[in-house]
Amino acid sequence: MTGNSPLHQAAYDSFIEKVNELRWWHLLNVKYILTRRQFPPGELTLVRQGARGNLYRLESAWPRAWVVTQSVQAENNAEAYRLLSAPEFDPQQAVVLYEPVPAINLSLIPSPAREGETGERSSVTAIWSSPGRLSIDVAMPDAAFLVVSEVYTPGWQAFVDGRRVPLWRADAVLQAVLLPTGARHVELIYLPVTFVVGALVSLGTLVAAAVIWWRAAI
Repeated sequence: MTGNSPLHQAAYDSFIEKVNELRWWHLLNVKYILTRRQFPPGELTLVRQGARGNLYRLESAWPRAWVVTQSVQAENNAEAYRLLSAPEFDPQQAVVLYEPVPAINLSLIPSPAREGETGERSSVTAIWSSPGRLSIDVAMPDAAFLVVSEVYTPGWQAFVDGRRVPLWRADAVLQAVLLPTGARHVELIYLPVTFVVGALVSLGTLVAAAVIWWRAAI
């Protein structure tokens, strides 16, 4: 998590507590688990045992980002947690949102039948990450949501092919971007207000220092 406030830390902790354990492992892109618990063979493979606990590898780990063609609206966190924990709900097919999808975009979301007709599926083709930045290449024969396993906090901004777009809070704590047909590249950049204010203050200080030096030199 990057730059979480206590409020967002509380939301994250609540998500961990309320959502089915395997489900939140998947949603948060967990690949390895260090624990003192012991698990039977299956979803988890024991990699190493040590004094600090057992290291397991999650064989069914999900990717950092994925594309879904359907959305479900939750009225509050409790409903979102219930949906995400339901065995019949598949977050790799539908995303849980807190706001309605704008009517202008509803017709852009393809149905499974339409995907079958075209023979192509929208997908993530490559991901690069660095501190405070995610770059994602996509192939979008149809419009769909890109769900990103990155905790949603104020300060993140989304850009699709260089144009800034809305960033949605998705699956209780994650991020989502509605991508149009033909989209190729998504950038997620963490630029909190505190960073911007700090940069402006620093710039103002440098300018003031330069003015003082210039006047003293005259």
